[in-house]
Amino acid sequence: MQSFRIGVEREIATGGLAMRKDKEVLKDLGLRKLFLDLLCAYNPVWLRLGLETVLGETLDSVNLRFLRRVAFERVLDDPLISHKFKETKKGLFENPDYIQELGKHTLSKFLMIVMFLDTAKQASLIDHPSCLFQISKKENRLEIKSSQRMLIHFAKEFLSGEGNILKHLGHSCNSYKVVHSQSALDEYDFYVKNISVDLRNGIRLTRVIEILTNNKKRTLSSKLRLPAESRLQKLHNVAVALEEISKHGVQLQFVEGKNVTKALSNRDIVDGVRGRTLTLLWKIIVHWKLNSILSMEDINSEIESVVSLHGKTAESILVASKEAQRHEKAVREIEKEENHLFAQLSTSENSDCEAVEEKIMEWCQVVAAHHGLEVYNYTTCFASGKILCALIGHYHPRLLRTCSTADTNTGIIVSDCANNFAQRKHTLESERHNFDLINDCVQALGCIPLMLPRYDSENIPEHKLMVLFVAYLCSRLLVARDEIKSTFIIQRCWRKFNIKRKRKAVLVLQRFVKPLIPIWRSRTIAAT
Repeated sequence: MQSFRIGVEREIATGGLAMRKDKEVLKDLGLRKLFLDLLCAYNPVWLRLGLETVLGETLDSVNLRFLRRVAFERVLDDPLISHKFKETKKGLFENPDYIQELGKHTLSKFLMIVMFLDTAKQASLIDHPSCLFQISKKENRLEIKSSQRMLIHFAKEFLSGEGNILKHLGHSCNSYKVVHSQSALDEYDFYVKNISVDLRNGIRLTRVIEILTNNKKRTLSSKLRLPAESRLQKLHNVAVALEEISKHGVQLQFVEGKNVTKALSNRDIVDGVRGRTLTLLWKIIVHWKLNSILSMEDINSEIESVVSLHGKTAESILVASKEAQRHEKAVREIEKEENHLFAQLSTSENSDCEAVEEKIMEWCQVVAAHHGLEVYNYTTCFASGKILCALIGHYHPRLLRTCSTADTNTGIIVSDCANNFAQRKHTLESERHNFDLINDCVQALGCIPLMLPRYDSENIPEHKLMVLFVAYLCSRLLVARDEIKSTFIIQRCWRKFNIKRKRKAVLVLQRFVKPLIPIWRSRTIAAT
């Protein structure tokens, strides 16, 4: 940037680049509006960055009107230049030296802004928003989608005797070259409103894979066909995403019916088959999130550590929990064979996630048993919120005390409670209160997605959602366990050091005082 600035200033000083003398931008309202519209074609976030860098000032807002006023006062005009030249009787605009100096200033600042923003975009200084130029939605807004188009339009309207400004700058200004061009993919809205509809064209799905694989160069997006309006284009885009997913070791298969294994194809996603689309998303979550945030070695060591603290009551509760888990698993297998739709939705993610789910459940069981609670599934057992409160309170007793957890009286299922409607209502309110406490604690802990609504026994959690949440919670609490252990070690070391220091201080005082004790006694006796 420094070499480019020197080259631009040299070219402007020698007259190689000059503003048109027949058009005074600052004086002509139409030209002023056109110049400011050119700058405001940039996204306000990027424009603010460019103005701050070139002008050397910090701007407080990204409001477009504010930035437009800054560009008018500091790019089109300049207080230092106005102060340098004296006004004539007819004003500064009648002073040709002032007009020439102001034109050089405007030209230099504009070219610096364009060059810097093009370079900054190539370096991805700002991840969001991804668009360098504004997405034109208004009919009267200037259509600028590339840095080259910006320079060509500027040269056509404001520069004197300029043919191809790109070649001119490339030859005379140290290989000045702008390359950024905003494509339709850059302007694409990746917001998902309906999973069965919005993932059909494969564009959003491909972008998800790029984010998860940290593909900043977006090599997958370059293979997409846009706009994806025909079925063939959508099939191609989804195939690009599925091919990349399979390269990372994700098995694109699902179990349908009675243990019938089928391959997941791009047609399933394009046709909007909701069950298979959810299967694909769950496989992505398991592969890139669950397996990355959890360490089986840490969980196993923590389970052994908690089990060593169990008494007879906790051991009996743990045995009962595992027995209930085995029974429920057998019932679920029978339901899968009888219910074809359930089999399609549950699919073969069990082969990918079963080990992780069982290990997390084992951790929940040993911690819950330590607090006198049974847990054997991720739905009804977590509906009251008491299990999650016990997990958080076990590792952070100061953050969530056991006494602050509302007693649901009925355990998990409220259908067996008394027929009293008031008691049932109180139970549901207590369960919702527990989830309010959980969300507050999760927010205080950090690094855990806030994905839990206020569940209760009438509105039980969804299995996969709870697995994902408990996995994040387990990962965060195990980190907190290490932090707490480190704190205890530091405290013990400090206390030992402090005790030794106090003992040394006492010994020093004793050595100093002991010789003085006989003198004090003799003086006391003499005084009496």
